[in-house]
Amino acid sequence: MTEDKNLMLSHTVSIKGRNSLIITGITDLSSFNEDQVVVYTCEGELIITGEGLHIGNINVDRGELNLDGRIESLEYTDNASSGGKIWEKLFR
Repeated sequence: MTEDKNLMLSHTVSIKGRNSLIITGITDLSSFNEDQVVVYTCEGELIITGEGLHIGNINVDRGELNLDGRIESLEYTDNASSGGKIWEKLFR
């Protein structure tokens, strides 16, 4: 993803009842399982932890992610995305 596209993305996080999470401004999906989801956003790496986490919908082109499950924490780091990590692993 180019820097110009990153600048156009607006990053928001919306949590509904600790059971539903909508994130915009994502640029890449790094990893996911039932206990942790790691995404890259235009604001840095975001680590979501919880129980029974399930990705309901993801659209990296639009920068959107919908997540369901018991959400316990969200943590930002300054790590930047190298781009396409999870997609490279899935489509080798």
